[in-house]
Amino acid sequence: MGYLIEFYAVQALFFILRLLPLWLSGWIIKRAGDLFFYGSPKRRNIALANLTLAYGDTFSIAQKRNIIVSFFDIIYKM
Repeated sequence: MGYLIEFYAVQALFFILRLLPLWLSGWIIKRAGDLFFYGSPKRRNIALANLTLAYGDTFSIAQKRNIIVSFFDIIYKM
């Protein structure tokens, strides 16, 4: 049920974003990615575990967090 609510929330956000100027919609998308990053600890931890499995100690925790934040930003831009 939670995924369905997320789906409709994202669909509503995208509908509203189409009506706004490009610079404003880009800013809103960036903030939505930040909210999703901080509001979804389960997915954030899964992403961190995946990066740790893939890269081991090649990247520091801070670098891995930056990669994850960038990922959430990119997902909302799609």
